[in-house]
Amino acid sequence: MSSFKNPARLAALLYSFAASLYKVTTMNEDSFRASLAAGGYPEPELIEREANLFNERHTHDFSVKALVLDGQISVITDDGTTTCCAGDEFSLDSGIPHCEQYGPQGARVLVSRITP
Repeated sequence: MSSFKNPARLAALLYSFAASLYKVTTMNEDSFRASLAAGGYPEPELIEREANLFNERHTHDFSVKALVLDGQISVITDDGTTTCCAGDEFSLDSGIPHCEQYGPQGARVLVSRITP
């Protein structure tokens, strides 16, 4: 039980499961940075996307962990749509075909990438 009192530990436990896309709700920036360090990810960079931007289906040769600071992003995969708002963290494995839809206010997202 004590591991669930620490958000960084909880995030690390959730990321230990094999999945192509997943979301952790109510993550703060400190916990996010701690989970990156625990997973061997580099320091994140800030990306800003315009309102209602849609990125067509594509893949990446890297895995992504991201924390939404402001706005909204929906990631659409063959398994469905995952929508993340401010305070949500999501992760996407490399090679997963997906689209990205940003919300009506756009989005500010901290993103860290790692090549498997």
